[in-house]
Amino acid sequence: MQSYTNASSSARLERQRHQLEQLWHAPQRSFPGGKQLKQFGSWLLAVLTPTDSLTIRETSNGWSVQEAGQMRHFDSEDAVRIWLEQRHLKG
Repeated sequence: MQSYTNASSSARLERQRHQLEQLWHAPQRSFPGGKQLKQFGSWLLAVLTPTDSLTIRETSNGWSVQEAGQMRHFDSEDAVRIWLEQRHLKG
């Protein structure tokens, strides 16, 4: 059985491939207030799920530490380490 594609379907497939490539390589766009929304989401999560555990996360603007429902923000990993050492010495 001989298979062939006509020129119009081939051109349509090529356009679709090109559109998908553009979507794949498109830069991530942020919307106004996105950072505040992310911070609010972190706060809401901390309030709704209080725990005694310690959670450390790297964020886009530094580091955040969640402990017993409270969030602390640090500018660097070293600052988090210093805080942890001081916390450990107190306890």
